[in-house]
Amino acid sequence: MTEQLQLYRPLSKSYHSIVEDMYVKKLSWKVNDEWIERYKHIQACEPRIIEIYNIVDNDTIYMKKLNGESLDIFITEDYYSQYLDIISNIYEYNKDKRFKFYHRDAQFQNFIADEGVVYLIDPDSFHLYKNGKWT
Repeated sequence: MTEQLQLYRPLSKSYHSIVEDMYVKKLSWKVNDEWIERYKHIQACEPRIIEIYNIVDNDTIYMKKLNGESLDIFITEDYYSQYLDIISNIYEYNKDKRFKFYHRDAQFQNFIADEGVVYLIDPDSFHLYKNGKWT
């Protein structure tokens, strides 16, 4: 695999790069097996949540690379409708569950419109809410 560029983003304390046709994010923390399983399940229920291809060493996420614009740059009524639909589907997924799995940074910059489809990115912003605490 050929890495093209690596960029450090201090706010998220993570490194970002593009490797072939994948977007790669190296975290400053590790996801655990429960996080990985919950992410796979919520992404299967809402396929517009960014697809993760692989997680290496529990801190490096290889995901689908998108080529569109974030909704904070360009938005249409259709894109806004898709944004609301994704948020609603995350709510429905969690509604009757004892432990919740929410995206804690669901702002326009984390929604990308690519070929007419809006995707929720920043998968590491999903966190488990258990017994009144974020984990």
